[in-house]
Amino acid sequence: MEQTQNNLDKGSKCTCNCECNSVKAKKSQNNQYFDQQREVAAVASGFPVTASSEYNPDHSIHRCMINQSRVRQGAAAWQAGFNEIGQWIQVCLMTPRYVTSVSIQGRQNKEQWVTKFKIMYSVDGVQWQYHENGREFAGSVDQFTIVHHKFEDFFLARTVRILPTEWKEEMSMKFEVYFLSE
Repeated sequence: MEQTQNNLDKGSKCTCNCECNSVKAKKSQNNQYFDQQREVAAVASGFPVTASSEYNPDHSIHRCMINQSRVRQGAAAWQAGFNEIGQWIQVCLMTPRYVTSVSIQGRQNKEQWVTKFKIMYSVDGVQWQYHENGREFAGSVDQFTIVHHKFEDFFLARTVRILPTEWKEEMSMKFEVYFLSE
């Protein structure tokens, strides 16, 4: 299915001309620096969201924001076009930023949610790596509860991708990625 974005024209890509290496930082290495930074919610702030697929326009990336209520008709979450491993939803932070945490939530108007997921990230949009060596993170337990994962090791990324690995009923979810402000 076609890849779509929430605040760029369809067909345009989020690109970055930076030349950065993947960098990890422990919060404890420099608490003064990290304590002075403010966390920013990328999806809620309007950063571009794309997905591998969507079930139909009523289940699009435009429905992926945490606690977003149902908009008129349709779903109350993004739903992948296919219930199979390899589907993903991602947010582009436009420039490399230190990612501190992620949150996910299920589809509030139906009993559908992601129960486990992995995280991948990229600094250049070409080379991708798994966060924490492909660790599977615990996902939602119902369609309402927000599950938040705060990372001990922050990582530098321009794009952060959520890859559902297990789900209840349909691969439906809302998500947020938090990063340090500059």
